[in-house]
Amino acid sequence: MYRLLLFIALTVLSWHSLAERIPRIEQQMDADIQWPLRFPSSQQLDAWLHDLQKQTNSDTWYRVQAMRLLTQGLEPAQAEISREALQALLLQAGQVSVEAQLEVLNALLELQLQQQHYKDALALQPQVVALLAHDLTPRLQFQLHLQLGRVLKANGELEQALHFFLKAHHEILLLDMRGTDYRRQYLQLQLARIQSRLQNYHYAIQIASQALQASYEHGLDLLLPELYLVRGAAAQLAEGTTEQVMADFKAATAVKDPQALGRVQMLGFNNLGAVHLHRREFEQALTYLDQGIAIAERLGNDREIHVMRFNIGYVLVLQDLVEQGLPMMEQAYAAFSDLATPGMQGIMLGHLADAYHEAGLLVQENEALRQQRQIRDQVLAVERDRVFSELQVQFEAQEQGLRIQLLEQANALRDERLTRAQRERTLYIGLVTILLLGLTGALLAIRKVRRLNAQLDDLSKRDPLTQLLNRRALSAMGHAKGDLLVLLDVDHFKQINDRYGHEKGDAVLTALAERLITAVRKDDQVLRWGGEEFLLILRGVGEHAVEDNLIKLCNALRFEPIADLEVTASGGAVLLQEGQAMQQALQQADALLYQAKAQGRCQIHYQASDGLVSVLR
Repeated sequence: MYRLLLFIALTVLSWHSLAERIPRIEQQMDADIQWPLRFPSSQQLDAWLHDLQKQTNSDTWYRVQAMRLLTQGLEPAQAEISREALQALLLQAGQVSVEAQLEVLNALLELQLQQQHYKDALALQPQVVALLAHDLTPRLQFQLHLQLGRVLKANGELEQALHFFLKAHHEILLLDMRGTDYRRQYLQLQLARIQSRLQNYHYAIQIASQALQASYEHGLDLLLPELYLVRGAAAQLAEGTTEQVMADFKAATAVKDPQALGRVQMLGFNNLGAVHLHRREFEQALTYLDQGIAIAERLGNDREIHVMRFNIGYVLVLQDLVEQGLPMMEQAYAAFSDLATPGMQGIMLGHLADAYHEAGLLVQENEALRQQRQIRDQVLAVERDRVFSELQVQFEAQEQGLRIQLLEQANALRDERLTRAQRERTLYIGLVTILLLGLTGALLAIRKVRRLNAQLDDLSKRDPLTQLLNRRALSAMGHAKGDLLVLLDVDHFKQINDRYGHEKGDAVLTALAERLITAVRKDDQVLRWGGEEFLLILRGVGEHAVEDNLIKLCNALRFEPIADLEVTASGGAVLLQEGQAMQQALQQADALLYQAKAQGRCQIHYQASDGLVSVLR
């Protein structure tokens, strides 16, 4: 009897002691885990498991055990073993609680992200989302929403990722535990990255700047290099290469823990090298790029090695070491292009075309520009389809309105004829009068229909924003030898829309249209060719007057702001030859336009009859 009482007493004491230990272990984990860059040591995790006395029905035990398997799986040789162990632990957790399952899923998602198994991680999303519908702690809600956002971002689903990051941001406001400041800093980093990839650069800069300020206020230095890297990259795309951008990239290389943030340091050196390359400061560029390659080789990051070798090859070409640099650029692009996004491929092709130009390889230069244009067309295809669909809907709505109007007129005429037939029985004069009225009404209706058709035809050939003629009107225009075609494209127009809004972008296009009309003669034509492109047809210029006309056009765009902004444009110009088809000339102007874009923008390229290409800035 005494032994039984002693056993019960010891059991109660053990349960009481365990009940005290669990909150303490949870608090220590909240403070020690700086997800996903720093985890507790194996010794600490083993100590916590020992304190929990193998109470496998505890959610905390599953949290610690899942973290233990995750840290073991970060070693490449143990990754597959840990993944299988976590999957087995997940089945076991399903018999305990929803919270236990989510603790294991959290670690499993992290392991797959660390091993870059993004598709496998994405396959777990439905299971995680279903479990998130339960009543959970703010910590778990925050952690799983953050993980889902990271998984979707890694798989290129940026808008869905932003949705989950914003949910995580809501949950973090409810957290009251140690380590919350770091979690908020990491979430802001993810939000800044997403906004930058969505090309909302001003939002990315704003979020990163706020996170940097909070980091210094709370003494958080772990993510400072990444925040500087994200802000610098967004600012470079939005504002160009400024001193602040260079300072941010230098700060990104100042990593206190290279083992954890080596990739950030590598990217910082790469970006600094690219900035100095752009400034034609070649020795500094090579120094930074060599430092970046050394880190990439240590990390086994072939993707970034190809990028930096491409940049080194470009530096060598610009230093007149074409035989060394050009093969290096070609090999790096061939190895990298399958991994790169379309936008990155387009940028690299532009630099490759510049390198071919420096080497005097015009055939290869034109092929690189052609590939760049093809990639650009592919990227814009979805947007074009959407715009064309909207235009088709508008056209069909106009056609339907016209049909309704004609039917109403037909019904009115029919009613009028019935009225005339009834009056015919009573009075011949009334019949004559009604016939005359009917004929008059019919004539007016016909005139109205013709007028409507003429208005619709004019609307279909005129741009509604600028009131300029559009490309549909070109077929009705004559052309002759000596006419000068100039195809202009506004530089960085998407950045104007992103920074100032589409209303400002529309104001720029309207003001630019007025400026172009003022700059040409009365008999010349100015058309909105599409988007931010304009086509000018300068009549009877002749080859001797081409340069004067293009200089006048450049001056009209360059010396005064357009809609209160400094706006530049690039262009291609072609002088029509005897018997030359308009379509052929337009294709030639388009190719020259993209040469102007590739060689720095804010210039017009003109190809003379002897084959020489002139550049006017």
